[in-house]
Amino acid sequence: MDDDSFLFQSFIDIPLWDRAKWRGVAWMWKPDKPPGMGLLFENASEGAKVFASWNRRLGQIDKGEELRVSIIEGAIPGAAPGYNVRIGTNIPNLLKHSETDPNAKNELILTASRIHRMNPSQGSPNLASFKKAFRQHGRFSMMQVVLNQGTSFVPIPANAIIKTEIFFRQVEDVQEGDPDWDAIVAPQ
Repeated sequence: MDDDSFLFQSFIDIPLWDRAKWRGVAWMWKPDKPPGMGLLFENASEGAKVFASWNRRLGQIDKGEELRVSIIEGAIPGAAPGYNVRIGTNIPNLLKHSETDPNAKNELILTASRIHRMNPSQGSPNLASFKKAFRQHGRFSMMQVVLNQGTSFVPIPANAIIKTEIFFRQVEDVQEGDPDWDAIVAPQ
């Protein structure tokens, strides 16, 4: 296979994400506003670079829904109770975009994703409230959040990206070959 026979595209800059150290997700909602999904990075300045790079590439609205966000709920052997958040490339939408590029050959697609296991306390309403607000408004903002003196999350809306697509899945519905397969077979 020659170098022209694959397409490499990723929203995950692996060295940058390694430096940023993704540590969790904060769900934000108010009854009258679209909800927010906050990504918490241990290294806030590197986390800001993640969002700055997405904003340069996508703008303030992911119009082509090229960035895939999935929430996979359910038990995974060897993992604590909770759900996985997977962020990566939305391959079908990437292919639609690459159809306009005469140099793109899509025989093999290489991409990267990041997965974080969330372990909320039993009965936590956070994800359910986010899902309800998303269904109501049909969109959400994804942004960086930082810890304020280790006690509360502070959203950073400057580089937020508005999205109209998020995939809510159950572990048992994700089969081999599925875009979210890595979220349930990768080491937790």
